[in-house]
Amino acid sequence: MKKSKAKCPKCGSVDLIITEHAVTLLEWWQENGVIDPENSNQKSGEIIKVKGHCSNCNHEWVFRKISNAYELFE
Repeated sequence: MKKSKAKCPKCGSVDLIITEHAVTLLEWWQENGVIDPENSNQKSGEIIKVKGHCSNCNHEWVFRKISNAYELFE
């Protein structure tokens, strides 16, 4: 477990849900007109934004000046 420097900008609570929104690519391979769902490939891509949700007051916001949730660690 790691200590976080994040807190709710509205009420100051440190009980949060932090979500990274990223692009995910899912490749499906087709051969002879048939797609095999077991033969697919998922790749994580660029993080678009990091959002916060306060468990205390339900305030939601987008973190600024960070590119991923790891930057919230102290």
